[in-house]
Amino acid sequence: MKEKFARLGLASLPYRLLKKKAVIRDLDGFEVPVVIKTVDSQGQRGIFLCKSAAEVLAHIDEVLVYSRENYILVERYYPQEEETLNGWVENGVVQILSITDRVTFDEDEQLGICLAHSFPSKFRASHGRELITLAHEIVEGFDIMDGPIYFQFLIGEEGVKINEIACRIGGAYESVYLPKITGFDLCKAVVEKTMGLGVDVTPLKHYDFMTTQAYRSVQLFFAEACEVVSRPKIEEILAIEGVIDCQIHYNVGDVIGTIENATARAGYVIVEGKSKAELTERLTTLYERMVLIGKDQKNHIIHETFNENQSVMDGL
Repeated sequence: MKEKFARLGLASLPYRLLKKKAVIRDLDGFEVPVVIKTVDSQGQRGIFLCKSAAEVLAHIDEVLVYSRENYILVERYYPQEEETLNGWVENGVVQILSITDRVTFDEDEQLGICLAHSFPSKFRASHGRELITLAHEIVEGFDIMDGPIYFQFLIGEEGVKINEIACRIGGAYESVYLPKITGFDLCKAVVEKTMGLGVDVTPLKHYDFMTTQAYRSVQLFFAEACEVVSRPKIEEILAIEGVIDCQIHYNVGDVIGTIENATARAGYVIVEGKSKAELTERLTTLYERMVLIGKDQKNHIIHETFNENQSVMDGL
C-alpha cells in the first residue's frame, strides 16, 4: 500500500520496514520521533511512539507479538488530526458517504486509540473537496471497482497525508448510523455484491454528505482499571433522547485492566441530533447516566471531552 502511494504520487508519511534483527544503522538518516506498528493488524495493537532509534529496536519484539510477519513498519511521526472517509464504489465510480473526525486519546501510551467519531467533520468545508478528490484518485489508482471503502487521512501543518486505506465498512458502527443518514444499507449492499446480485444505489443519487444537516456522534468509551460493582442497564441508555444504539462490554463483577489498545473498549453509544448544540446537550445527558462504578465508589468512565463552546463545526 505504502509503495503504491509513492508510485501514484499520493502524499503519505516517509517510512521504512525493519526486520526482527534490525540494528541501529538501519535507521540512519530517518527523522525521529517515529511511530512503529505492525503491517497486518488492527485495533491499535502493537503501536508505539519512539523518540530514538534505540527505542524502536527495544519495542520490535513487542510489536511482532501482534503480527504474522517478521518485520515492522516505521513511519515519521506527524502531529495531526485524523479523518475517516466512508464510501461505496459501483463500477469504479465512488460515492462518498461520510467524512468524520476521528477523536483519539491525547496520551502517547494510547496513541491512535479512538474515543469517538463525529459527523459531519469540522474539516468538511476546508478540506472536504480535497478529500473527495483524493478518494477518487485512490479508487482509480488501486483499481477498486466495487464495494465499500474506508480511508484514513491525517491533517496537519504539512497538509493532508493518507494514513491507510481498506475495502471494508468502517469499524465505528458505520453500518448502523450511515443507513439512517443516507438511506443506503451498507451491509445489505455488501452481501448482495458478494452474491453477484445487483445493488440498488438509487438512495445515493439524492444524497450529498457536503450539504446534509444530519449530526451524529459515535462514542467509543473506555474505563479506568477497576472491578465493576455497578453499571447502567442498556434500556436505560437507549431511553435517552437521541440515542439510537448502545452496548456496554463489561458487567458487574468484571475486572477491567489497563488500556493497551482498542480491544479494551468498554462500549459504544450512537447519538443523533438536529444541530450541534442539540447533539452536545444529548451527549452531556448521556454521560450523566453512563456511569460505571468501581469498588472505590467512583465513576471510571473515560470519554471524549466536549462542551457547548467546543466548536466541532469550525469551518462550516
